[in-house]
Amino acid sequence: RPLGTMRKEAGERDALLVKSSHQEQTCERPTYANQDPFQLIQPRRPMVEDYEYSNFLMSFAVFLLGTGTLVAWNSLLAAVDYFRLSFPESPSAAVWFTWLFEVATLVTLLLLSQEGAKFSFSFRFGVGFLLVSTMLLCIPTAIDRLSEGMAWTLVFVLAGVLAVGSGVIEGSLWGFVSSISSRSDAGVDLATPAQAGQGFAGLLVCGFRILTKATFAESDTGIAFFAISSMIALICAAVGYTISLNIPPVPPDRALKWGEKLAVMKQVGVYAWSQIVINATTMAVFPGMATNIEESTLGLTRGWLTVVVVSIYAATDTLGNATGAPISRRIRKRSKGLGYSVMDDGMPTLLGMSYFRVAFIPLFLIFGSNAVQSDIVLFISTAALGYSNGALSVVCMTYAPQACSSVNPEVGSVREREHAGYIMVVALLLGVSVGATVAIPLNLIASE
Repeated sequence: RPLGTMRKEAGERDALLVKSSHQEQTCERPTYANQDPFQLIQPRRPMVEDYEYSNFLMSFAVFLLGTGTLVAWNSLLAAVDYFRLSFPESPSAAVWFTWLFEVATLVTLLLLSQEGAKFSFSFRFGVGFLLVSTMLLCIPTAIDRLSEGMAWTLVFVLAGVLAVGSGVIEGSLWGFVSSISSRSDAGVDLATPAQAGQGFAGLLVCGFRILTKATFAESDTGIAFFAISSMIALICAAVGYTISLNIPPVPPDRALKWGEKLAVMKQVGVYAWSQIVINATTMAVFPGMATNIEESTLGLTRGWLTVVVVSIYAATDTLGNATGAPISRRIRKRSKGLGYSVMDDGMPTLLGMSYFRVAFIPLFLIFGSNAVQSDIVLFISTAALGYSNGALSVVCMTYAPQACSSVNPEVGSVREREHAGYIMVVALLLGVSVGATVAIPLNLIASE
């Protein structure tokens, strides 16, 4: 071909390349005003890096929120001796209060799993912590100013309202943590401090219970203790509200249908069932039979023996919450390196450990019947109960949301993981409610 023609064709090709490159750099994202955005936009799961805080500060904030979720529950547990002194005609008052607390919390979580997405995290945290802090102050006031019968009835009602606030906080926290969890360590790094914070709540509250019991007069310990618990809830409320305001907007995502919710339930079913067994066993024993022992071989009064047992449980439960997930990750990595998988494929190891803990029920029945009188054996058994509860529970709460597989496995569905979080919290509270119900006849058997 003539040289001029070849140069002309080359010039045209260069012009097209320049024009195409310019269009790629200057073109704007097309808009589809009349189209369904859910069909055009693949929701992106918010990551830990999306937050304005560093990973450490975010983990610390979630830790404080976890602490705030169980301040109310641990306040009822740590005040067993206070309730026993205030209601001498009803020695099982604490058992009834904790039973109502767990049932009301379970109902709240069931409602929250269906309607919670309509409200922002800041609203849910604010309402929940406000109820908790207010009800904690009302309990000692009712006991001090009313007769025993009226005070018992009012405290019973207040325990139910307290449970509503606690359920809103706990469900919102785990829905939030689960929604940003992933198959990487990002989700684990938030689930672990949340569970560790819940364990630390027991240790913190029991520490203040010991302090108030040793410092104040017997008639003033209740007011001082519940006032401190209320202040802890308010501090956690400020942290939760601040954090929730900085949560980036979640990409548009449709609500899950019932079929999809059932699919999520099947995917996390083993974890949920393990959580039910773990907490049902714990609550069948603690605080009822574990704190109903009348004689001490170390010379402790019944009130102080109760406080020591509750404190040991809280400390070991915190330790289990802090170490359960890291230990399970090491076991998984080592087992995969050896060519087999532990704690995978239905989590048979987790189920086996959960069933093995049922042996704590006859063990503490023996303690309650005074067949074995040894404070040291009681303390060791309580420590084993607390550590196994914390370690196994944190494994369930950590890995259950990651078991969800959505249409796009690499991205996942925010709603699916959030719903998985709700399912796990409901399973936890269902186990606790079953255990608290079983504890009532067991407590009567042990006291005979």
